Amino acid sequence: MNRTTFTNRFLVMLFVSTVLFSKAQTDSIQVVFHVLHHGGVENIADSQIVDAIRILNEDYNKLNADTADVVAPFKSIIGNANIQFKLASTDPQGNPTTGIDRIYTSYITAPIADSFYLNQWNPAKYLNVWTIKQGVVNPPATLLPASADSFPERDGIVMGHSFIGSIGTSKPFNSRALTQEVGRYLNLLHTWGNGNPNITCGDDSVSDTPITKGSNLSCNLNLSECTNGVIENVQNFMDYSYCSRMFTVGQAARMNACLNSSVANRDKLRSTQTSISSSLDNAFKLSVMPNPFSNAVRVSGLAEGSYRVAVFDVMGQQLVNLNNVNTVGQSLYLELSDISARGIYILSVSNNKFTGSLRLLKE
Repeated sequence: MNRTTFTNRFLVMLFVSTVLFSKAQTDSIQVVFHVLHHGGVENIADSQIVDAIRILNEDYNKLNADTADVVAPFKSIIGNANIQFKLASTDPQGNPTTGIDRIYTSYITAPIADSFYLNQWNPAKYLNVWTIKQGVVNPPATLLPASADSFPERDGIVMGHSFIGSIGTSKPFNSRALTQEVGRYLNLLHTWGNGNPNITCGDDSVSDTPITKGSNLSCNLNLSECTNGVIENVQNFMDYSYCSRMFTVGQAARMNACLNSSVANRDKLRSTQTSISSSLDNAFKLSVMPNPFSNAVRVSGLAEGSYRVAVFDVMGQQLVNLNNVNTVGQSLYLELSDISARGIYILSVSNNKFTGSLRLLKE
């Protein structure tokens, strides 16, 4: 589908409904694991893959128990992305599947260019994860959506088998590596951005993550190398520390914006499932008026409280960032006159208990 066709269909959807989340629902992404092996230990057990899915669902729904260990400066901004992952139940031909695709291949011991991306399932419908033997060659980096849009045949995640889950050939020490790679798949940068690790301080374009030097291979919870008096978010899943515990509210909003963007077909990945968290219950009446808008909008259906508000364009670029916006009754009144260009935008409303997104049309 070309961009014009997509936009036209999207505008129709806007006038039908602007609500992306409904009561007791969350975003669910179908995952397929392609286990590339040559008859060795890299042919990991189903249970190890199931364990990896469990960890993803905990981390992306703020259900991981170790959030209790997050240090005080970041405890109030632990983000809940409200994204659920499940092993695919049907393959691209509509046949039943376990979501685990085992591929016996000699490429595992003698890889060539792109030999890891075997038997890719439609990346517009599935998150493809390839598990490989380690020590032969480093896995290629997970493409950000903008790059995957140009190279769809490489859209997915390649991981060494000992970084899948916390059991089998893996260990708890390695269990958050997939969480980080999925974050990159959903348009998150490392917390130090595109800077040179251990050399320059960098920004990841998310307002509530501090400027970071990275990459932190230890766990110094008092690290402050970039901004005087500001400690860095070493416990962030997008760092390399061994004590990662959290995403921020801003990162959760950025991932939700990604899932509402046509870039690399991320907006087609979601399916509706029963929520594994009750935090979306507040969102079932969420609405925005007027839509299309000129300068200001009212977001209704929220629980009373204070929220962070962000607006993204369809490429995932953050245009507006407002913190501690208080409701009037159950509504937020937002001045958005800084958005001048006509088009489609994603409005994210979130706090430490809730993340919701709405599609906006600027007239």
